[in-house]
This record gives sequence, C-alpha cells and structure tokens, in this order.
Amino acid sequence: MNNASCSAWLLSVTETMRVAIGEFEMLHIILGRQRFFAIPRTPDHCRSVFIWQGQILPVFDLSVYLRTEKTDADSVIRTERYTCIVNYRDPADSVQHGALLLYDLPVRITVSDDQMCELPDNNKKLRTISNSCFQDPGHGPVPVLNLARIFGCLMP
Repeated sequence: MNNASCSAWLLSVTETMRVAIGEFEMLHIILGRQRFFAIPRTPDHCRSVFIWQGQILPVFDLSVYLRTEKTDADSVIRTERYTCIVNYRDPADSVQHGALLLYDLPVRITVSDDQMCELPDNNKKLRTISNSCFQDPGHGPVPVLNLARIFGCLMP
C-alpha cells in the first residue's frame, strides 16, 4: 500500500493547542510585539491589522476565537508572541495574505495519509475553520486550517 505524505507546519495557537497549515502557506515569522492598529467595531479575535511589506494584513488570534469563556482580548493581544504571515487563495484564485498569532515557533512536520482522523466534536468554531484533521503522536488530533475561511473569503 502506498503511504502518501506531505510536509506541514505545526502551529501553537494557544498554550496547549496545535493546528496545522500546509508547507507553502507559511511565508514569514516575526518575533515580538508588532505595531498593530485596532479596527473599531470588529470582533475581539480579528480586531487588528498591521503593515507588512507595504500591505495592510488582518491579524487573526485563534487563542481568542477558540476560547469558550469571555476573556480580556487586550491582555491576550499584549502578550508577546510570534506573528506568522500566511498566504491563501481567495475565491477569485488570487493570492492573499494574513497573520496568525502564535505562542511558539512553528515546527515543520511530515504527515501521512494513515494519520487522518476525525475532527474533535467538542469545538464547533474549530470545525468551521478546519479542512481536515490528523493524529499527531505528541499532540493528539491536529486540525488542518482553512485559511481562506479564517480570513473571511469563504462562508462556513
């Protein structure tokens, strides 16, 4: 039996949760606080943008988005973290960019088809922004993110 595999990036989006994106979806990692600009009347998980290489990029904070209890988003955002610049294709097949906030440096991994598993049922929000899931020996089920959906190009 052929065991197809591919490279991916394992991202720490909360203190304990890991998600994955494709190998070529990550462009750049920036350490430390960035100059984020708040956008009024936006949800806590996507309230900021920042300028990267002359582009205004939306910043999505999965740690705020995935929390079930009400939290102080400002205190989470002020925490020094990594900013992961990603790219994805919109419905018109144009390449777009965005940023995800991470707690640790991404780790490159290899994933094979036999690691595929069901998405966890306990988090509906996570299910709406994920394409699939695989079982990682060290972290359990790891959802594979749909970046176009996260950045608002596709409806859940």
